[in-house]
Amino acid sequence: VVSATKGSEPEVLVWNPYSFQVRQHFRKDFDSCIAALSFSRNDTWVAVVGGDDSQENVIVVYDYAQGTTVVKEQHAGKNRIIAIAFNPHMRTGELSFVTVGVRHVRFWSLLRGKLTGRKGSYDTRGGSESMLSVAFTDPEHVSAVKDITFTGSKDGRIFIWKDTKAVWNVQCCKGPIFCLLVHGATVVAGGKDTNAPVREWKIGRGWPARLELTPARGSDDQGLNLAQKTDGAPAGGRSASSSACVRA
Repeated sequence: VVSATKGSEPEVLVWNPYSFQVRQHFRKDFDSCIAALSFSRNDTWVAVVGGDDSQENVIVVYDYAQGTTVVKEQHAGKNRIIAIAFNPHMRTGELSFVTVGVRHVRFWSLLRGKLTGRKGSYDTRGGSESMLSVAFTDPEHVSAVKDITFTGSKDGRIFIWKDTKAVWNVQCCKGPIFCLLVHGATVVAGGKDTNAPVREWKIGRGWPARLELTPARGSDDQGLNLAQKTDGAPAGGRSASSSACVRA
């Protein structure tokens, strides 16, 4: 478990979830708030984003087992970063993650000991949208593809990225998508929607040659009128609600 403190010199704390003791702490790399955190699936790494609207973002990758800094990037862009996620398909020792935020999508990798971030571009309609969440295909499922990324946008769309290009998107809900979870062939979105704050989508049968998602519950899905999904018209619902996070 990892957490971050507030203050003029915030620190990152790595905890033992069983003994509730601090295993490791990192200081002095940030002089403003900690914005986002992510664990690596295959290494003892944690990536940390620091910064606020008044200064450029800073990204640091720590090895929490060794108590060392793997790499630091002090110029990670001025647009606010909201979420970060390691690519779970990388082999041990390979560093790759994605950051998303206010008009910000970047794909990061380690090249000659330095972090290199490639900006995302749009091959689909509706580019330059602020992204709030990011996820990857399930590495233990047959649909797994290491260069496919999902992001959830402020206006309620799920984008599918091939390498660094957004190639397809679908209107998922009326409000922002705060969190994405991919389990098997199912993509679960948690967000703000007056009809259904949690929505399920299925990876299409033609995947990955045809990068599309289909509603998990078919055309009778109550969360959104799928016949009118391009304009976001709802099918009706019970009460206003939202979901800030989805995990399993």
